[in-house]
Parts: sequence; C-alpha cells; structure tokens
Amino acid sequence: MTGSSTPLAPAAFSYPGHGANAGIGVAICHGFTGSPLSVLPWAEHLAARGFAVSVPLLPGHGTGWRDLARHGWRDWYDTFEKAYLELAAGTRACYVAGLSMGGTIALRTAARQNVTGVAVVNPGLSFYDRRVRFVWLLKHFRPTTVPAREDNPAATTDDGDYSLTPLAAVHQLRRLFMAALRDLPAVHAPTLVFTSDTDAVIPPSSLKLLRKRLGSRELDVVRLPGSGHVATLDVDAPLIFEQSLRFFLQHADTGAMPTTPQKTMIHTTAEDTARNTARSIVGDPMSILPDHSPFSSPFTGDGLRTGVVVSHGFTGSPHGVRAWAQSLAEAGYAVRMPLLPGHGTSWQELASTRWHEWHAALDAAYLELADECEQVVVAGLSMGGALALRIAATRPVAGAVVVNPGLVIDDPRAPLAGILKLVLKSTPAIANDILKPGSDEGAYPRTPVAAAHELNKMFKDTVRLLPRVTAPVRVYRSTVDHVVSDSSMVALRRGLRNAPLEVVRLENSYHVATMDNDAPEIFRGTAEFIRSLAEDNPGAAHASQKDTADD
Repeated sequence: MTGSSTPLAPAAFSYPGHGANAGIGVAICHGFTGSPLSVLPWAEHLAARGFAVSVPLLPGHGTGWRDLARHGWRDWYDTFEKAYLELAAGTRACYVAGLSMGGTIALRTAARQNVTGVAVVNPGLSFYDRRVRFVWLLKHFRPTTVPAREDNPAATTDDGDYSLTPLAAVHQLRRLFMAALRDLPAVHAPTLVFTSDTDAVIPPSSLKLLRKRLGSRELDVVRLPGSGHVATLDVDAPLIFEQSLRFFLQHADTGAMPTTPQKTMIHTTAEDTARNTARSIVGDPMSILPDHSPFSSPFTGDGLRTGVVVSHGFTGSPHGVRAWAQSLAEAGYAVRMPLLPGHGTSWQELASTRWHEWHAALDAAYLELADECEQVVVAGLSMGGALALRIAATRPVAGAVVVNPGLVIDDPRAPLAGILKLVLKSTPAIANDILKPGSDEGAYPRTPVAAAHELNKMFKDTVRLLPRVTAPVRVYRSTVDHVVSDSSMVALRRGLRNAPLEVVRLENSYHVATMDNDAPEIFRGTAEFIRSLAEDNPGAAHASQKDTADD
C-alpha cells in the first residue's frame, strides 16, 4: 500500500519521500507474531516529515499462527533485507529500525549491510522463559502457547498480534536471536535504542547483551518510563517518534553512510576473495590492524551444496583463519566464520565468558549452514579445532579439517586453574607462534586464567565425546608447535576410533599454521578434502552420528 491511507488489515506499506528529506529512507520491521500495524504511527510520523519509508509484512505474519509455524527466521530476515536494499537504492542515506524481533532483524541487517544508522525499540536477544532452551523438543508435543501480555497495556495498543504463539516459530525466533548475537560485533553504524522500564516480554538481559556485543562506538539508550513492550503504540510513542527523527536527521547530515568501514564480508566476488587471500598469505603493507570481524559468504559453486564452518583459536580471532575461510569461499563453498564470545575485544572480557558460549556460537553457525546446504564440513585452528570436533560429535557433518587441534593442556598448573583464577587474573600470552617473519595473529597480550580454566574443561569434555565422531577427519599437524603438544594428538588418535583419520605433517610452520609458510598447502588441501567427500557421497551429507544437540 502506498500513500498515507491507513491499512484496514495487516499489510506491507510504503511512503515515497518528498521535500528536503526525500533522500532519507527508513526501513522499519514489525515484531514477532505482530504486523506492520504496530509501527504504522511511527512510519506515518516520518513520512509526514518527507522521509521515504518502507514497512514489509514478514512471512507468516498478518494471516494466522499456523502459517507462521511454517516459516523460518531466514524468511523473515530476507524479506526485511530486501525491503531495505530496495529503499537504499533510491536514497542517499538509509536507516533500519524495528520493534521487538523487528529490532533484532534491523540490528542483523546493520551487521550485514552498510546502513546509515539503527533505531530499535525493545529489541529481543533473550527470553524470560528458560524453557525456550528445550523448545526444539517441546514443539513436537505442543504446537502453541499463550503469548506474553502486558499487565497494564495502553488502551489503544492493538498491533494485530496473534492470540496463540506457535512453538515452532519460537524455535526459529531463538535461532534468530543467536544469529544476531553472533553478528552484533560487526555493527558499526550509530545505534539508538529505546527500552521500556515495564517490558513484560523482553527481559533486561537483552539490553545487557546488546551493550556487551555491539561493535558500534555510538550507542545511545533512551528509557521509556511509561510504556510496555509495544511502545510504538503506547504513551511514550511521541518521544520515540521525535527522538528517532532527530537521530535520522543528525546522521544524514554528517554523512550518508557510516564512517567506520563495514568489515563483515557477506557477498564476495572471486576476484575480491582471491586478492584478500593473497594479501593474507604474503602480507599486505596496507593492513595495519588485525580484522577481528566475522566472515560469511554464500554458496557459489556447482554440484552438492556444501557449507564450511571455520573457527578461530583461544585468545585469537577470525583474523588468524580469515585467509583460510576466504580461500574456501573462493572455491565456491558457503562459509561461516563467527567471532567467538569474549574474543576480538579484551582479555578481561574473555575472562567473563564460559566455554559453552564458544561452542554455542559455532553451533549456531553450523545450524545456519545446515539450513542452506546439503552437507556441512567443520574446520578449526587450535581450540577451534577442538570445537569443530565437538560439533562433529554432536551434529551430522560430512567431515572435519583441524589444524594443530588442542585437546590436552600439559601445564601442571592447569588442574589448579579453578583455584588460581581467584588470586591470579592473567598470565603472559601464548600468541604468535608463527615461523614466518612479520606475521601477527592479533591475539591478546595476556591469557586470563579464568578462561584457561574454561578451556581445560572444554578439552576434557570434547575428548569424552570423540568416539561419537564417525565422519572423516583430516588433521594438519606442525612438526614444531610451541603451544599444543603431542599429548593432544595422542588423545585424538585414541578417541577417534570410529572415524577415518588422516594426518598431514607441516614441516615449515609453527602453531598458527593458517598464517604461516604452509598456509597455501592447508588451503588447497582443505578444498581437495571437501571435494573428495562430495565424490564419495554425492547424494547427501555424511551423518556423523545421531543429531542430539539442542536444535
């Protein structure tokens, strides 16, 4: 629907720009189980000031809960991203905005597109109900639940919400939240967040997660003291409309696009990928600071749709395996390389994370690829190799490629780390074990003892799961490694008694071999290994074992 007429039923609508603000666009996303009606007054306020506005109707919304149950979170995200791209093509400055889940989708769009800014109202990243962890199972026994309601909603807050919430859709919502959390460090655009003091739907932990994970240095939070969750229809709505209007005008005046470069690569051309890979291997004099941002690329090859999940190591970041991931993207594979929680920021932040969070981030990347591809391969360096093997033990994978995987900490102090962390915050770094001169993996200068304790726990639990791996495993092992000893290889050989294991020796590299002299051999060999998996099993992915993880 175009123009200023109010839709009688939930529908997508848009307004053309006019006057002095015609070159400013705002794409607004509605919330979960709701419809564009929930953000209609916001859109109309901006349209009256001359902004070009687009509000899409997300798949499964505005119809019935049964229809919503048939859609996945990617359907919702793709619909909004398309609306944003169409609007951005005709404007000089284009923003994303959203309410609740719509705010989550807007934030993820900001991580993957070069938006001018972000304005969100009560964005969701977590849940009050802890049972959501088991919704993947509950959805098979109970199709719906009653949605959360405000205790004292404003009399006019009617957003066209469903009377029942399908648990299958809640499962998808949880997966969306996990994907958004993974991508938040890549958001560099100015961000404005409105948060209600009395929100019965989204818990305060969502804002805490947003503050912790957001990559943007420009974050403004505005409290809404008199509104509930659907604040765009509540008593503080005028405050939202006016402050967001000023925010949009302010940043449109200072530049149509954010000055901080967007680091996350989503759609890379073969030429760009080859150039970036070559720079990573030979050393680019223009590259001064390590790039800690995650990497993502779609499937562009032929034949069996194959995805590869790549994980960096402990205290490191995607910078240490970026060239590896880019080489796989150049080969046509879909690639996901997340930034693990606590990494790429400071060792103090790493000290506050747990190993389950590292695993969950990589598992979320696996699930994203599993939705898109016919088979998925897991790969990782050092601790990332252990996480990859853990995914191979708990998910159906086609194969695993690991470089100097860690499974055992030989330091005699390791068993005491749980006590030492109370009196000793950190120890000297274990980073940059690289033979090639001039290489820097960009790891932390200190190793937090609390995180080392978590690492030791993760290693032990992964060793316990190794017999469940049945997919082929290729290991690249440096003959000289000053970080991971041969004890890890002994544990690996002993544990992988049900999986084909191949070990390739690297004679000219130390621990961080993905940035060392043998990196080209690893990149070529990984692509060849994946091709061999497709040739051996052209019909479908190799199920490494029964899928028992939380899906």
